[in-house]
Amino acid sequence: MKIEVKIEKGIIRVGNKKASLLSGAVHYWRLHPNSWRTVLNAIKDMGLETIETYIPWEFHEIEKGVYDFSGKTDSRRDLAGFLGLVQEMGFWLIVRPGPFIYSEWVHMGVPKDVAKFHRMHPTFTARAADYIQHVSEVIVPFLATSGGNVIMLQAENETDLFEQCYEEQLGLGNTPGPFQAYLNEKYGGDIEKLNKRWDTDFTSFDQPRAIMDLIEVQDEYFNRFEDFVGFRADYITNCVDFYTKEFQKNGFDIPTASNTYNIYHIQNFEDIGKVVDLPGVDAYPANEFADQTSASGEELGHRHLEEVFRYYRTFNETAYIAEYECGVGHGLHYYSNVLWPNHFVMTNLTAIQAGIHAWNWYMLVNRDNWMMSPINEWGRKQGEMFTVFAETVKMYKHMDVPSLEKLTNTSISFFNKYHWLKEALRDPSLQAVYGAGIDYEFFNLNTETFKKPIMFYSGARWLPEEEQKKLLKYVEEGGNLVFFQTLPLYGAEGKKANILGLVRPDRIPQEPFLDHLASETEIDLGGNKILTRAPFFVYDYETPGEPIIGTRVDTNNVMDTDFEENIYLRSLIFGHKYQVGYNEKRGKGSITVVGANPTPELVTAIHHYLGVSIPILSHTQSVKPALFKGQDAYYAVLINTGNQDEYAPINLDLDLLKDGNYTARSLRETEEIKVDDRELANGRIYVHIPRKNGTILEIKKLDN
Repeated sequence: MKIEVKIEKGIIRVGNKKASLLSGAVHYWRLHPNSWRTVLNAIKDMGLETIETYIPWEFHEIEKGVYDFSGKTDSRRDLAGFLGLVQEMGFWLIVRPGPFIYSEWVHMGVPKDVAKFHRMHPTFTARAADYIQHVSEVIVPFLATSGGNVIMLQAENETDLFEQCYEEQLGLGNTPGPFQAYLNEKYGGDIEKLNKRWDTDFTSFDQPRAIMDLIEVQDEYFNRFEDFVGFRADYITNCVDFYTKEFQKNGFDIPTASNTYNIYHIQNFEDIGKVVDLPGVDAYPANEFADQTSASGEELGHRHLEEVFRYYRTFNETAYIAEYECGVGHGLHYYSNVLWPNHFVMTNLTAIQAGIHAWNWYMLVNRDNWMMSPINEWGRKQGEMFTVFAETVKMYKHMDVPSLEKLTNTSISFFNKYHWLKEALRDPSLQAVYGAGIDYEFFNLNTETFKKPIMFYSGARWLPEEEQKKLLKYVEEGGNLVFFQTLPLYGAEGKKANILGLVRPDRIPQEPFLDHLASETEIDLGGNKILTRAPFFVYDYETPGEPIIGTRVDTNNVMDTDFEENIYLRSLIFGHKYQVGYNEKRGKGSITVVGANPTPELVTAIHHYLGVSIPILSHTQSVKPALFKGQDAYYAVLINTGNQDEYAPINLDLDLLKDGNYTARSLRETEEIKVDDRELANGRIYVHIPRKNGTILEIKKLDN
């Protein structure tokens, strides 16, 4: 009798059992079989119940069409023996049999004779079908649907077009091919439709050529580039679908997965989520997130990673990381630097903080070209590193992470991928909310999740009309939509489209070219006064709703070296008042425009102005918080992204604590984390967190 196996939020249900999706990668073929049991015992000591492995086609095919899965030619090829041992030891197993596995393996895991063909080439698919048939014969008897322990299949790996390598085969060079066929289908065989959009005069679909990157000719070639991006995403999704179904034809009837990069414009994450049960992202940040900085020196690695994780939450019930950094490959360590134990505290807590339900650590066990993992090739536990991962597993289970409810009243509009293609945004709204220490969700413009009481607009000055309508619907149903200096007044093709009825500013005062002549403007938000600098919007004519007023003020910011005439010039505009925005009631909600550059202080004040509470707020800019509700406790996840230790005051919304007396403790078993909750009745906790580190506080009601 078949056993039902299905994905639920953050787990896989196997009949009446729960299989954890928190797992780690073990490459059996890279370990001596004598070490397999020792390695698995170390994983068991860590507390994990699920492991994952690639299966390399290139290694198991000993000659064309001849396979060894029993270890006859090399004991490391004994896939059947490894599967049996894993089942005997009581682990659940996720398999990733390719065809492509990458994995720092020769020819990316496929035989040399087919590596020269793109992965949907007829020669490649024919050879891959033969491999899939043979490897399936070994794995299918172990499927959980038949009483085994294999709970999920990932076909393919980080599926990519590799357009630079296969450009002639794909129709991206001199020879027509799949790209031209895609255009023909997209434009319904009507070459004039393509000509109108591309501003060309082709006579057949064999003639168009691809723009695969934007350089100096962004506006002129953007539509052509957009079609290439569409072709690439379509090819990738079709490829994932094809190989997933190829395994299913060979007996796989368990949940399916796929993995993507953590950048938005290669794979279409949401489309891939329509052809597999569980899409997942891969993430490998540099040590202490020092991989990205803004022009001002702000470290963006942590913020960027949380943004990708938040996006994954918006289109699938289970937010999953298919590969999460655990050690580093040789060569990549030049990019990542040495990965310290505290770095993994930060990465593991970042996943939980962003609302990820489960992940797979890659690699949990060292191998020939991988290092800094918590378990080495012989099954020995790697000191501090092992402790960090065992502690994470313990906390994950204690909180029951997949069941947690994320508590935030704030959202940011997202996701139009072409904003990222054309504008390359480092969006100031995202920066301000993140800098304010306010946790948030994304409002996905495709799926319309998550809707929160307040939403900040993130994007460009153009937005397709159908997406503008979704924002208007959000407002009319009771949401509070906030704009700063970016107003979407145009549609996707640059035509005027102001569905939201936003009012253009009448003028924008100029910032003086000499900084010492600049003055600050005080914006009044219901009595809460926030300082900002020009340039800002000014409305000289009537606007709907309640005006928001800014006043030029003297902040006594006069340098000792200022000449008298400079002091006088600055004083000429003190007291000038401007309407810098407005708040308009619309349906059950409101639209607010504050025509200033968003700052952490400003976004916090807007919450108070609109009467939207902040469940958890950090008063230390480097300490990032998130709050979750569990079955019988609240959990505050705190990460110190800064370069110095912090004794951070953390505020909790008192409404959450009104039903009794609460106490807080750190779930981390380290003396470095100190918690002072004496003011918890007033909604404040003080937490000592070392630099580049973090903790989880359990906030629990005292027994009466």
